[in-house]
Amino acid sequence: MKIFTGYFQPSAGQLYFEGRPVQFRSVSHARSLGIEAVYQDLALVNQLNVYRNMFLQREPVVGGLLGILDEREMRSQAIAVLERMKVRVPSVDVDVARLSGGQRQAVAIARSVYQKARCCCSTNRPPRWASRNPR
Repeated sequence: MKIFTGYFQPSAGQLYFEGRPVQFRSVSHARSLGIEAVYQDLALVNQLNVYRNMFLQREPVVGGLLGILDEREMRSQAIAVLERMKVRVPSVDVDVARLSGGQRQAVAIARSVYQKARCCCSTNRPPRWASRNPR
């Protein structure tokens, strides 16, 4: 998975994306193509609420690079994504520590799906999936 998501470079073999050979330069490069991994540990911060976890390390800001977090945008987008995916949590304001294991998994997956959708929607392209070798 770390090769598939751009964390490591392969020592042999070839990855294909949309039927073409590809070499991911970085995790960001793979993400820009809509490839994201949801690891077993979920990478959630128990002390943060649901919407902040969904935007962890990708928080929108108001006022440029050194601006403040756009809490309203994060909250509304988290609600929309969770509703669209039919994920039920008590509230997006609840700390992740108070969620069940299944709800935590759903939040981690929703974060990944949201990032993928943002990436693809920003270029007006449909979501894309990679395969080992489509032939």
